[in-house]
Amino acid sequence: MLRQASDAGRLRTAPHDIYQLVEALGEPPPTIKQQLRTRGLLDNAYCIVGGDKNQERDHGLRHFERDDGAWFDFTITVREHAQELELLAYDFEIRFPPGAGTPFLRIDFNLPSHHNEDRDLRMHVHPGSDDIVMPAPMMSPSEVLGLLIDGLRMPPARDKPRAPTAFEVE
Repeated sequence: MLRQASDAGRLRTAPHDIYQLVEALGEPPPTIKQQLRTRGLLDNAYCIVGGDKNQERDHGLRHFERDDGAWFDFTITVREHAQELELLAYDFEIRFPPGAGTPFLRIDFNLPSHHNEDRDLRMHVHPGSDDIVMPAPMMSPSEVLGLLIDGLRMPPARDKPRAPTAFEVE
């Protein structure tokens, strides 16, 4: 999907950079590894990362960039179980250019037994604030990636972003 989007000009990220940004890690990163160990899910668990996890929204970290200036990264955690891959968790975050209406959108599917599961929020979005959590329908990683590549864009009839609201001006 990423390569096709790059070839079609919807991503500014070049194909050779895509291959450097997407990694299948044989061992989850330390923070995820500890969470998996605590939940008894560490055996045969792997992560697929696309860019650097970046909740500080530092444009200098590795990421994918769309043709409209929005930029994103992701992490997908799976476990090999009974000859199949079981989706355990993911997080995708896209940051938008100024005037897009919201600074970012994060789409999370938390690990099993995460405290959000008790609130029926294992699958949720953060619409422009880390403190706001909104329930969301379950989506596959490819569905979310499709949203980040082709969806969540300014309407074509709009020739420029709207002016920021008083809430967006600092």
